[in-house]
Amino acid sequence: MIAMDRYLRVSLDPDGRILLPANLAHHVHAIGHDAVRVIVRGGELQLWSEIAWQAKRSSRLRAFGDRLLRVEGSR
Repeated sequence: MIAMDRYLRVSLDPDGRILLPANLAHHVHAIGHDAVRVIVRGGELQLWSEIAWQAKRSSRLRAFGDRLLRVEGSR
């Protein structure tokens, strides 16, 4: 029930695209950019700015590379 108090009604344009309210678009840095990332993870729908997504992706790739090097080094 906690999730029920946190919702946002959005509209679709004639092409079926989601129209973000200005405050949400500003929060995910969508103003002045072409897109945001829509992620479904653990039953949640998440909106990520492209900047935040790329930073997180780079961090995950570095961590994966570090783990791979440790595995290769232990052989």
